[in-house]
Amino acid sequence: MRVQLVSHPSGDELPLLLDATGLPIPEPNEWTISRRASSPATLTRQLRELIPFLEWCAQHQIDPWHRVEQGLGFTEAELVGSLAEVLRVPRRGGSRAVTPAVFNSRVETTASYLNWIARCVLASISSDEKVCRRVERVKGLTAAALASVLMNEPLSAASARALSSDQQSAFLSMLDPEIDGHGASPELRSRNQVIGMTLMSCGLRSGEFLLLKVSDIKFGAIPSLEVVRRPPDPQDVRRPRPRVKRQGRVLPLDPSLARALNNYIMRDREVLAMRSSIDSPYLILSDEGEPLSRARLNALFVEFRSRLPGMLPEDFSPHSLRHTFSCEIEKGLAEAGFSEEKRASALALMRGDTSLASQDVYLQRETERRAHKALSDYQARTLASAVRSRE
Repeated sequence: MRVQLVSHPSGDELPLLLDATGLPIPEPNEWTISRRASSPATLTRQLRELIPFLEWCAQHQIDPWHRVEQGLGFTEAELVGSLAEVLRVPRRGGSRAVTPAVFNSRVETTASYLNWIARCVLASISSDEKVCRRVERVKGLTAAALASVLMNEPLSAASARALSSDQQSAFLSMLDPEIDGHGASPELRSRNQVIGMTLMSCGLRSGEFLLLKVSDIKFGAIPSLEVVRRPPDPQDVRRPRPRVKRQGRVLPLDPSLARALNNYIMRDREVLAMRSSIDSPYLILSDEGEPLSRARLNALFVEFRSRLPGMLPEDFSPHSLRHTFSCEIEKGLAEAGFSEEKRASALALMRGDTSLASQDVYLQRETERRAHKALSDYQARTLASAVRSRE
């Protein structure tokens, strides 16, 4: 099985799951179509996470739709014993199991797919109460069994890539356009500085950042940056095409960032734009004057890391700056006395998230930071007398 991304003339993109002969597999693709509000990248990832379950079904000659429709469901041994072990194994082989995060994503995607099947079955037999109760029972038991195999993840894993204060200072200092080394020309150094400053201070996703247009930067009494959800642009030839995945929002800009953006737009971006025959509305351009792609952005961050050997984390990426933004904002909100609920709401607003649950990792990081500080203070007080007695 493999996933293929199909581009439509309208600019929309939709992944399809194909079997070994290259033909679409109906039910998983219908499930994908029902979730088209998600980004193509998310749908592609979910289809890939579903493949181990579908291969397990094929190996054991199990038709999940028939199992749900007939009220047969799955046994505990099938889900907790057999399927769970399959979901722990990398698809490309290897002796090590997948990470807890990957395993949990596979389990949750499988549960979502089976829940969708149950909803479809219930919609088609809504007049038969006896059958409906049987399907509801299968739905509940299946969800409970899959939930029981979820693994605990390290609470700080998602925020571990956030930069420390020293790393932030070193990174921003390295991007000074007056310093040679991180760009072949003054206009590229100016662009690189805008990239680093904007991603770190606004917490944008890569797709949101790459889709910014010049018109989204507002200069005035209160400079601001607007993240806008727009229809797919058929003229955008970047693959994968960037996309605003969640909520649009307006973020105020610090005067220093506004000045850097203004200088880049009015002077340096014009130089880059002249290198291409295409008049692009997008804010960030490549060396050739075309809209910067996600691959080129990631490659740029690899170059940044090489300029500061040993200073930046090995997995340093644009998303590291989003984590940094989130952790620093959470820290500021906590120190300002915001309650946990209000901090989660504020973070979701500034990050453009639709779920408050996705803020939990940053709330937990701040709790851990305060706990470690309390521990350090306690150890210093406790051990101070022992140090004095030796003196």
